Amino acid sequence: MKRFLIIKLKIIFVMLSFLLNNLFCGLRDYAAQRNFYIGPAVTNNPLRNETQYRNTIISEFNQMVGENEFKMYIWTGPYSYNFTNPDYYANFARQNGLRLRGHCLVWHSVVPDWLRNGNYSADQVRQMLEAYIKTVVDRYKDVIDAWDVVNEAISDGSPYGVRTSNNFWYEKFGTSDYIRWAFEWAHQADPDCKLFYNDYGAEGMGGKADGVYNLVSSLKNQGVPIHGVGWQCHWGYNSFIGDNHYENLQRLVALGLEVEVTELDLAIDNPDTTKLNVQAHNYANFTFFCMTHPKVKRMMMWGFTDKYTWLGSEKVPLIFDTNYNKKPAYYAIEAVLKMQPSGGIYNGGFEDNVYCWVPVAGASISENTSIYRSGTRSAFVSNRSQAYQGIGQHVLWYLLEKGTGTYQASCWMRLASGSDQGKITLYIRDDSGNRYITLASGNVNNSNFSQVSGQATVTWSGLLRVARLYIETQNSNANFYVDDVSFSKAESAPPQQYTLSVSINPQGAGSVSLNPAGGVYVAGTTVTLTAQAASGWVFSSWSGAI
Repeated sequence: MKRFLIIKLKIIFVMLSFLLNNLFCGLRDYAAQRNFYIGPAVTNNPLRNETQYRNTIISEFNQMVGENEFKMYIWTGPYSYNFTNPDYYANFARQNGLRLRGHCLVWHSVVPDWLRNGNYSADQVRQMLEAYIKTVVDRYKDVIDAWDVVNEAISDGSPYGVRTSNNFWYEKFGTSDYIRWAFEWAHQADPDCKLFYNDYGAEGMGGKADGVYNLVSSLKNQGVPIHGVGWQCHWGYNSFIGDNHYENLQRLVALGLEVEVTELDLAIDNPDTTKLNVQAHNYANFTFFCMTHPKVKRMMMWGFTDKYTWLGSEKVPLIFDTNYNKKPAYYAIEAVLKMQPSGGIYNGGFEDNVYCWVPVAGASISENTSIYRSGTRSAFVSNRSQAYQGIGQHVLWYLLEKGTGTYQASCWMRLASGSDQGKITLYIRDDSGNRYITLASGNVNNSNFSQVSGQATVTWSGLLRVARLYIETQNSNANFYVDDVSFSKAESAPPQQYTLSVSINPQGAGSVSLNPAGGVYVAGTTVTLTAQAASGWVFSSWSGAI
């Protein structure tokens, strides 16, 4: 009886552990399964004084960054520092298994008054800055694995070079070499740390993004130890990750750099339910963007609760509300972190809203729970005035192989009215330009779902900048439903094999050999037959068929 009770209690304990692990998983648990890091900027006062604030960080995130605590506010005088706040952050991270990101070593907007107003020569400032960077980086090298070394050094206007006005560092040294020095000093202090240049407004193509690209490209060419670029991403709630962001990422990766989203928040003016759902969609797409590319390792938000945000609580830019309730944006991130691709596509059945998908050319996309082919949902594509307006997903990192390959695609479509040809198109942008490749087409109507499937050969060379699968129609601008999308490399048919056998007639009159030996060959293999007559015999001829 006693043995039975022990077994019964053990079973109950195992079941309880299973339930707890599945009911109370945080974002950190799902991110860890992907070797991915997600976390917030952390504010000093609530970290020290609010239990719920601290506990949410511990349970939900596997990385954090100080909002202000590692900036030059800690530099109190020549060769003197106050490490009270950064030490507290570092100890909190160590005790709770969190990675800590360093932000930031050099920024023109935070320069100590004693330094700015002091009568120091350029050589003196250079020596003090070197000592400051090396001291700070060395002190936290056991817990900080990445630093924003230089922050916001590129000007906001043409020609988008290094800031030369209202920039203490440039004005003091008369050169932008301070950027190079900062990276070199940080690397000397911690050779294992990833070093980033961080900026805003540089996520796409053109303008400031080109200025940042030119800066980091120059640093790489000089052999400066820079490992990546941080994109701040202080965006509006309805700003989608698009082609230009993927292209910029690809060109930075081609330099040998990583990219990290470092300060993400999505602000809403006059929030309502619809806007909060759009915000959630874009948080989901940021997560998809980060976790599917091998050179994007983490996604940092500039806070996590609307209670503490530099934008003001009324902008509701983060993933928890002011009472620490999870918002739709939280559940959107969670859904994407838990996703696995099916048929080569993420969320191809639209069971997780329209997360990971983007509207194409001004269309609108939304989930539909009343008309679907399988499961409980489909995507509804509306606001179409042109046939090419549709729904798309960026697919370049984990599906398209360099060179030439054959790819197959399928979806199920239903028009809201009329009939037409449904199409699946692959948009490619590489070194040779832009191309639109039709992967599949088929008849579709408004009475039921029809399959659109096919395959095509795709070739790309040089740098693959953008690859986006999208679904459209041939002629009609009718709204449509789509479900069960798949896209993958077509499997090659196994090569045909042949058996080759030879014999001597009459037996004993000689021998024959095959090269290569074996007797079973793949079509196209060249086989050499060699005959050798025995003593007293002469080879006459071959007979038979292959």
